[in-house]
Amino acid sequence: MWDIVFSLAIFWGSILGLGMLGKLTNSLWHLRASLQTREPEGHARPHPIQRLYAKAKGLLYGYLILPPLFGSFHRRLLFGDFIMPTRIEALVIFAFWALNIMLCSVENQVIIKRAPDSAHVTTVASLIYRRTGKMAVANLPWLWIFGARNNIFQWATGWNFSTFNLFHRHIARVVLFEAIAHAGAETWSRINQGKYAQMFSATYVQVGLATIIAMGLMVLLMSSIAFRRHYYEAFLAAHILLAVVVLVGLYFHIPTSHPEYQPYLWSIVAIWAFERLLRIVKLVYCNIRLTFSKHVLQVSKCLASWDPASDMVKVTITLAHDILTPKAGQFYFLYRPVGWKGWESHPFTLGSYTRAGPKQLVFWIRPLDGWTQHLREVCRRSPGLTTATRLFVEGPYGHPARLCHFPRVLLIAGGSGISSVVPYVEEHVHRASVTPVTGESAVHTRRMALATRQLDIVWCCPQRSLLYAVAEAELSPALSRNDITMRFFCSASSGHTSSEEGTISEVDVLVAEGRPDLKAIVSETAREHGESEDCGELAILVCGPASMADEVRMAVVEATRNGARIEYFEETFGW
Repeated sequence: MWDIVFSLAIFWGSILGLGMLGKLTNSLWHLRASLQTREPEGHARPHPIQRLYAKAKGLLYGYLILPPLFGSFHRRLLFGDFIMPTRIEALVIFAFWALNIMLCSVENQVIIKRAPDSAHVTTVASLIYRRTGKMAVANLPWLWIFGARNNIFQWATGWNFSTFNLFHRHIARVVLFEAIAHAGAETWSRINQGKYAQMFSATYVQVGLATIIAMGLMVLLMSSIAFRRHYYEAFLAAHILLAVVVLVGLYFHIPTSHPEYQPYLWSIVAIWAFERLLRIVKLVYCNIRLTFSKHVLQVSKCLASWDPASDMVKVTITLAHDILTPKAGQFYFLYRPVGWKGWESHPFTLGSYTRAGPKQLVFWIRPLDGWTQHLREVCRRSPGLTTATRLFVEGPYGHPARLCHFPRVLLIAGGSGISSVVPYVEEHVHRASVTPVTGESAVHTRRMALATRQLDIVWCCPQRSLLYAVAEAELSPALSRNDITMRFFCSASSGHTSSEEGTISEVDVLVAEGRPDLKAIVSETAREHGESEDCGELAILVCGPASMADEVRMAVVEATRNGARIEYFEETFGW
């Protein structure tokens, strides 16, 4: 058993270790480049080693890390329900499957050769039965680790939740196939021994079958992306319930004569309990504050307003605590504590936040179904389409991209994906407004250092009203800045001309009709950055529909293969 445990630990430890090393190397690279960019002379020529590193990184990103395994589908669903992994993700998945097949076979081949011919079939079945059972149990802790919301490895590697969730789903599939092989080999052995009739009367067999059925429902039905997106609440409840069934079933399935398997089950319980405890701690910390000196209990407040023209609900939550430090690129889970479905939570990207006074978090929500649709209906029936409701937040989650380290940044948003872009714009304006000082505030000034000289925003939205609403509010401080350019596109068909100008906060903003040519925009921006003398890379961040993300990704792949120095960040819809 220990050989299996060590093999899996070495495999995943190596994968995670490479991810941590890559994050550390990339962070040091960008930090050095940003320091050179901020030198008094304005520009610094990159060192030959930096040019070599940039060349190697470009090839790695252009041919292995960014491209999908085949074609151009990555965020878009293939055949309606399948995600095409990137090439580097596919290599990890293929290696994991190969390792499990090898570990299920290597010990068996040696013993089978020594077995007498008369007992050959029974020996083969018995070996497969034992080996696959061990493999399934040994994989379970990693299944829970990769599925955890609070995961220290996400922070250490910088990988997003979707990457961990992809590995989580493939581990689950491997465990299911190993469990099926385990049950099939036991059945085969009993048939050859003439004991098939008595097999199903055993309690461990009955609970074993129930466990496999629960695994099958989770893997084959619940892992369907279409099912999760259309019936998220049902998926969440069923996933938790079936996971409990699997753990309880394994506890009664594993005989007491094999106590060596019990630590693996209890390790899963410990991982799950600790992760759930962290969720509760974050939930209480963000939303409840007890002042013992004044005997006052403060709770987070929420204000929701609906805009009929854009069909967007703007949720503003005033936190009970002021200690929390929101950052661009983070997301939070929202709960409705009032009601019998108070345990449900939905993830939303942080759209904006206040820096002074009470900490307020702003979220833009597109009502689809379930409680988001209910929230819209509550706003619609309220005076002024605004209502005070009760929503709790749990977080923060996600890994903010350090865009301030890049000399030029291109932000691309689609629809409500502007919620991910706005905090980065606000951060840029805030950092640029900090005047270099000396003395006690010098440390704070160094923290707020900004290497970005040019920030470009491209936003395509079908609702013209949403374009103007956000521009007049959250983006208004950035409209008059010389280091920020904005290009807005309205993709919905209307009676307007090919382009028109709207006056927003005394600044003319051009809103073009139709969809932007994202490939041309990425190519042109990369060419302009390549012609500059900045030693840093061009940062491109996209947040929008899956089709937009894939289009930008493939444009970045082509540009990096042509020698462009680009760092790509992607925040897409869907969970």
